[in-house]
Amino acid sequence: MAGYAPERVIYVGSLSKLLLPALRIGYIVAPAKVVDSLAQQVMLLDSMGNTLTEDAAADLIESGEVRRHVRKVTQIYAQRRKAFAAMLAEELGGLADFEVPDGGLAFWVRFRNLKALDRIESRALAAGVWIAPSRSYITRPDAARGLRLGFASLTEQEAREGVRRLRAAAAA
Repeated sequence: MAGYAPERVIYVGSLSKLLLPALRIGYIVAPAKVVDSLAQQVMLLDSMGNTLTEDAAADLIESGEVRRHVRKVTQIYAQRRKAFAAMLAEELGGLADFEVPDGGLAFWVRFRNLKALDRIESRALAAGVWIAPSRSYITRPDAARGLRLGFASLTEQEAREGVRRLRAAAAA
């Protein structure tokens, strides 16, 4: 989109998940006028900032450490994504459909039988699995329901156990 209309596109991101959740550093790529305006707003809200962490993050970016880290975690998450896809196919293959995402840290899983999805949602917490309700993802009444299942922070064993618990919760 930015290639077609760079003066109309604003990209907002965060280094928190990439580097450290407690870091709380974000970034904005936007036209200069937008960046200047946002910088003024930030100064009004928080004139002190946190120069220590901002400078440390800048050093990591400039030294190439962030780029190396991105390459490393991209490979790690690709392996985890592939393993999670195999688990979903094995454990939920008869209950649900999904597509392996090209990237990202979660799968969108659509259940063939909405009653099974309802059972999962009503039993998940008791089964030791926290999920956001499928209805929290829909923007209109006729939208498809499903679950967003994250895999990135789980070991392979934890992920497998979670998927097994979801399958058990779906049972009639």
